[in-house]
Amino acid sequence: LHDALPICILLVIGGVWSVMFNADLIAAGLMRLFSHAGSLGPTMKMAVIYPMQHKFRTGLTLAMFSLVIFTLIVMSVLIQSSTASLNLTRDSGGYQVYGNVSQPVSEADSAAGLAANPTLHRSITAMGGIGKEMAGFRQTGEADTSWHPYSANVLDNAYLTTTKFSLHARATGYGSDAQVWDTLRTKPGYAVIDGLLPEPASNGMGNSFGSGFTVKGIKYDDTTFMPRQIEMRDTRSGAVIPLVVIGVLDQNASNYLPELVRGVYTGANSFTALHISPIDPTTYVYRLAPGANVHSTALLLGKAFTREGLDVKEAQKQFDANQALNIGLNYLLEGFMALGLVVGIAALGVIAFRSVVERRQQIGMMRAIGFKRSMVRTAFL
Repeated sequence: LHDALPICILLVIGGVWSVMFNADLIAAGLMRLFSHAGSLGPTMKMAVIYPMQHKFRTGLTLAMFSLVIFTLIVMSVLIQSSTASLNLTRDSGGYQVYGNVSQPVSEADSAAGLAANPTLHRSITAMGGIGKEMAGFRQTGEADTSWHPYSANVLDNAYLTTTKFSLHARATGYGSDAQVWDTLRTKPGYAVIDGLLPEPASNGMGNSFGSGFTVKGIKYDDTTFMPRQIEMRDTRSGAVIPLVVIGVLDQNASNYLPELVRGVYTGANSFTALHISPIDPTTYVYRLAPGANVHSTALLLGKAFTREGLDVKEAQKQFDANQALNIGLNYLLEGFMALGLVVGIAALGVIAFRSVVERRQQIGMMRAIGFKRSMVRTAFL
């Protein structure tokens, strides 16, 4: 868009320029077309001749309207293209409800914690926990050996057993997304990264939003890649945990639900294999049974785990809230463009009024040589 916009504006201006400086050819073509149409022929000729006497004024009016309408069309296209719908498997792992607790040690993802409420026990079919911390990351074998801060998502077995996250790309040797997640569950030292950490794609997608950390050798364009080695430094103990990247999430997931998705994913076994205590879950996710009311279930969860301070959120509502800000800004800009169009219409009204006042003598002459009242009106219109 950055490169195309100036070109499109020049095309609009060039189109107006071409029309105005070839108006005689256009007028001749119209006359030839309507020459045998009775009174329409002379009416068309009078309609074309007057605006062409003031080419600058007419051209400026055309250019103004062309640019305003062009901008409105561009804004409409941008709004429609940026309006997306939530894809649960791509954007939240198939979990409709999630929430954060104020106490790291919680029963919010255990069957025992739900058994006390039969309604919750029936409504929730899967759940899991994520331990989040800001860790240090670097890539093995790179010249830059400094640690870059980025979010680490440490997944418990319940999460890795039930997640349905679809991946944008997988490492060679992995035939399905489920195989990637199962590897994180059964083998320590493996990781999945969000869509912002690969090298930028040819269209600019994929960036670290200022973290300075990018996994070299994985481009966002790719759907398959060779596994890459990275290291994570646990901020609690200072221990360095080697990880092999075998999956990449879709970038839309990181943009639509960043608080839930963004970060480097690894299993709790990556910590326990090195005799490091894993990060206790503070974020919990829940998948509901078909037909279960999402809002009612979210309220029940919040009530059931009040002591843990579970702040429950619905994935769809959070997605809509994140989208609303961008869409609202786009609509505001489109409204300003529409206001410009209204002002332009008012300006055209002034020009049209002036054209009638300026041509009073011409109107009299046209009526004197036989122009009917309807022909004069048609010429002006």
